[in-house]
Amino acid sequence: MTPFNILLVDGEKLFIETLAQRLRQRGFTVDCSFSGIPSSWDI
Repeated sequence: MTPFNILLVDGEKLFIETLAQRLRQRGFTVDCSFSGIPSSWDI
């Protein structure tokens, strides 16, 4: 299987940490962020 790098982004820290743990157990590389782009950024 081709390795994947996964970025999880969500405000629900417990959900992201649980999902990341399960994905890592299956051999995926996982990074987590608990917020997206700050609302103060002018896009």
